[in-house]
Amino acid sequence: ILSIRIKMEDAMTDFKAWYKRQPVFTRTYLSVCVVVTLMITLKMVNPFNLLYDFNVTFFRLQLWRAFTAILYMGKFDFGFIFNIYFAYIAISKVETQVFIPPKYHDFLWLNVLLFIGCILIASLFSFRLYTEMYLMSLIYIWCKRMPHEEIRILFGLVVKSKYVIIQRVTSHLSMQS
Repeated sequence: ILSIRIKMEDAMTDFKAWYKRQPVFTRTYLSVCVVVTLMITLKMVNPFNLLYDFNVTFFRLQLWRAFTAILYMGKFDFGFIFNIYFAYIAISKVETQVFIPPKYHDFLWLNVLLFIGCILIASLFSFRLYTEMYLMSLIYIWCKRMPHEEIRILFGLVVKSKYVIIQRVTSHLSMQS
């Protein structure tokens, strides 16, 4: 039992070290996404209060809906793990490779513009959630800026970055059916 406890402590130390090495925005965004999903799973928050609706958000002044619609990635299942993994890839790659530190202000500006764009598109087409739209935008930017980089997708599949969008769309469609 003592050896199991020591291994668990080592695993937690390794996780903490890995977590602290992640870029600031990546770490923050993924943490908030996990917390939001956990709160919905534990029924502490009603998921319908997080969905974006233009009328409710701006006329009833429930402004949090504009922010929470970009944080919810679905219930805890394989799709959630896949979404978290791609969010990690998209955000961390753009944050560290496209906007090489210390250009955090440029990365923050990109995120503000993407957020505004997501709200506009969601308002025009009545989308309730725009997490996928945001992540696909980041993946697209990274793929265009680093087209020859190889990335290891889940289960060891190696894909060139210029094909990640195609792989992401097909995996998303296959999980929907």
